[in-house]
Amino acid sequence: MLGVSTPYESLDATVVAVVDLTPSIRRVTFRGPELARVHPRCLDRRIKLVLPRHAQDGLGDVPRGGDWYPRWQELDDRPPLRTYTARQVRPELGEVDVDMVRHGTIGPAGRWIENATPGDRLLLVVPIAGVDGGNEVGIAWHPGQARELLIAGDATAAPAIANILASLPPDATGTALLELPTSQDRYPLEVPDGITLRLLPCDGAAPGSRLEEALQGLAWPPECPLPTRQTPDEGTIPDAQVWHEAEPDATTQHYAWLAGESSAITRIRRHLVQNRGCPRQCISFMGYWRAGRAES
Repeated sequence: MLGVSTPYESLDATVVAVVDLTPSIRRVTFRGPELARVHPRCLDRRIKLVLPRHAQDGLGDVPRGGDWYPRWQELDDRPPLRTYTARQVRPELGEVDVDMVRHGTIGPAGRWIENATPGDRLLLVVPIAGVDGGNEVGIAWHPGQARELLIAGDATAAPAIANILASLPPDATGTALLELPTSQDRYPLEVPDGITLRLLPCDGAAPGSRLEEALQGLAWPPECPLPTRQTPDEGTIPDAQVWHEAEPDATTQHYAWLAGESSAITRIRRHLVQNRGCPRQCISFMGYWRAGRAES
C-alpha cells in the first residue's frame, strides 16, 4: 500500500453549502474531518471528484486513502471521476471550495452540479500537506522569473485563473483573458494593477471563439520577433497531447498559460508560436474539455 506517502488521497467529504456565483458558475463547499489534511496551495492544481452513481449511493465500495486509484480501476461498477480545480482550501475548518460550470444535465457531473444539496456526500481526491511532492503535484503554472504574462482561458479555467491572479507579485505585468458563457457572468477576481483583465462573454458564440478573437488583436509578446518560417510540428495536435506544462528557464521574460476547450487552446497556442514568435517552451497549454464530446 502507498498510504500517506502518496501526494493524492481519496477522502470523504460532505456538501455544506451551494452558492451561485454567476448564472453559469456554482460554488460547492465541502467539509470533512479528513479535509484538514489537504494541502492549501491551489493555483491551477487538479483535484478529482468521485461522484455518486445514483441518489442513494454512499460510495462504500470505493477505496479511500493513497492507493485508491488501482483499487478504483478494479471495481466492476466504477463511479464517475471528474477533474476540477479547488478555488480555496481552509484546512483549519476542514473545508474545500470548488467552483463548477453549470453545463446542463447530459453527463453525470452536470446532473450532480445541478442537484447538489447540503448533506450530499462524495469523495475528493486531493493532495495531502506534509507529503513529499504535495506542494507541486497537479500544478501546471510554472512562470519561473517571467514578469510579462498572458493568462487565458474559458469558464472551466475560471477558478485556476482566479487563484493564479491572486498569487501574482505586485510588479507582475501582462494580460488576463477570461471567456465566460454570458454577459451576466461576473466571476469574482482580484487583479494586480499591472495586469489588464478582459472578460469575454460568449453569448451564444462558439466555445473559445471570443478568446481566439481577443488573441488575434493582442500584441503579445510585445518584444518577440516574428518567426521566419512556420514550425513543422505546429499542425493539428492529437487529443492526448493537448497538454503541455512549460517550465521556462531563469532568463525567460514571457510566459503564457492557456486552458479551456481543447481545439481552441490548440489554435491559440499555434497563433502565439507562428504569428507572434513566442517560444514554445514559454507556453503552458491545457485542454480541459472538448466541444462535441459528451461525458461518458
